[in-house]
Amino acid sequence: MTVELVSGYVLHQRPYRENSTLVDLFTKEQGRLKVICKTSKKQKRQTLPTLQPFVSYWLQLKKQQTLLSCYQWENNASPFELNGDTLYCAFYLNELLYRLLPTHDTSTDIFQLYTQTLSSLTIAKNTLDIVLRRFEKQLLIALGYGLPLLYEAESDAFIEPAKVYCFVPELGFIKATKNELSQQAYRCFSGRELLAIAEDNYLQKSTRQSAKRLMRLALRELLGDKPLNSRALFPVKRK
Repeated sequence: MTVELVSGYVLHQRPYRENSTLVDLFTKEQGRLKVICKTSKKQKRQTLPTLQPFVSYWLQLKKQQTLLSCYQWENNASPFELNGDTLYCAFYLNELLYRLLPTHDTSTDIFQLYTQTLSSLTIAKNTLDIVLRRFEKQLLIALGYGLPLLYEAESDAFIEPAKVYCFVPELGFIKATKNELSQQAYRCFSGRELLAIAEDNYLQKSTRQSAKRLMRLALRELLGDKPLNSRALFPVKRK
């Protein structure tokens, strides 16, 4: 049996057998982990704090063969103050990481991105969508699926502001044909919008709308056909 101390957040949890919980953790040291959290024979369940999402914990893990168990945990920072739309956004972050991160794949960059984004959500007012777009874009980069927003895929020429481009998964952006403009308009983006997204410049409402559409297209390729449950939490105006 080996004992390890890790720091991390709860991404997802569900009841498991008697007095136990099966928890997906996102840890700084080991990436995403599946862990059984339970009390030991000498402890009472009510003596331990209940695990909550969006709280940074120290967790003591014990490994027996291939099974990871956790008997001890405590906060190592103040909880993020999230409510209403900010809470819905945070659940969306958790579901993306739960769905997209492989287990035991350490990424300090993604861990820092997640922590910084939670912090940004607590102070964002009318810019929650911008916080999400920046997270999605950086997450795609960290996973190895970054969008080539500056270059045209077939020629490597610079994206031109006045041109219109069609997004092709696993390839990038190609100049849109008349047929694509009429039949696949949802995949088409102006060069001006792509360059603005590349610079995280969301001053224009049209850029924010295009960025949302683009990130959904890019993430769909990784998520598959199964919808994200957290999107159902958002008010209609934010969907």
